[in-house]
Amino acid sequence: MVRLDRLIQEGEWSRDGRWIVVRTDNGQAGAGDIVAVRSSGEGTPVPVAASQFTELHPALSPDVRWLAYTSNESGINEVYVRPFPDAQGGRWQVSNGGGSEPRWSHDGRELYYLDGDRRLNAVQVHAVPTFATAARTSLFDASNLVVAGFHQSYEVTPDGRAFIFISPRRAGAQGASQLVWVDRWLNDVAARLAR
Repeated sequence: MVRLDRLIQEGEWSRDGRWIVVRTDNGQAGAGDIVAVRSSGEGTPVPVAASQFTELHPALSPDVRWLAYTSNESGINEVYVRPFPDAQGGRWQVSNGGGSEPRWSHDGRELYYLDGDRRLNAVQVHAVPTFATAARTSLFDASNLVVAGFHQSYEVTPDGRAFIFISPRRAGAQGASQLVWVDRWLNDVAARLAR
């Protein structure tokens, strides 16, 4: 069994089931490291993004070769990518002018993130022979949606055609926010346009 000496705030399983990547508590300066633990419980935790700065939002690529994450090492939050699990093999900055909450497309060809203006962006990714980014597209304004800051606020649907956010609380509304899942919404739009 592996034990960490700090509280865990976020966690993500690798698709192959061999790793759990966790972000430690960021309650102190320099905390908020990202550490990988073998799901077998063997070995020691592997630091993959651990520095004097705060690292957040670990996101493993579907092929488990890359770790995307947020770091404030430049003075503001930006999105970075490192090789996984050997994070010493390089580091690439993906966002510019602010970025957080990276998520991978399910085929690993795109990396999504929220920029400094809270717009959701998609960046094409090439991982052979090494990591590189290509075209960047601003998808939509997410500033009216709930963004947690220290935890992931959205998810990409398995088919890669939609995103799931928590809708904002309306002024004067009582109770908790609701998560609303709309399935096959594009089919409904197509049917209405065909009338």
